[in-house]
Amino acid sequence: MKIRTDFITNSSSSSFVAFGMLSDELMNEFPDVDIYEKIRETNLCQGGPDYEYVAMTLDTAFKKYPEIKLREIKQVVVDEFNKIFNSDFTEKDIWYIEEGW
Repeated sequence: MKIRTDFITNSSSSSFVAFGMLSDELMNEFPDVDIYEKIRETNLCQGGPDYEYVAMTLDTAFKKYPEIKLREIKQVVVDEFNKIFNSDFTEKDIWYIEEGW
């Protein structure tokens, strides 16, 4: 069985593991911001069966931060969101996302 760690869109069966937020939550928080354009060329991506998440996949986290420990990932993701959106999110705002479709 293959385990995929990134968002996959061209497969009949896909799954991913990531840390992030619901796209709707970000759109409510930043109604005048084009979320897709804002995260373009960052360590975050939009994904899920209906693109309902903005998140950092575990694959990206481990590639970009090879020394990171699993318990530190949420803080790295929070820092990325805060840098991109000039916000003050905390680890409590970040979800562990595990989806398959």
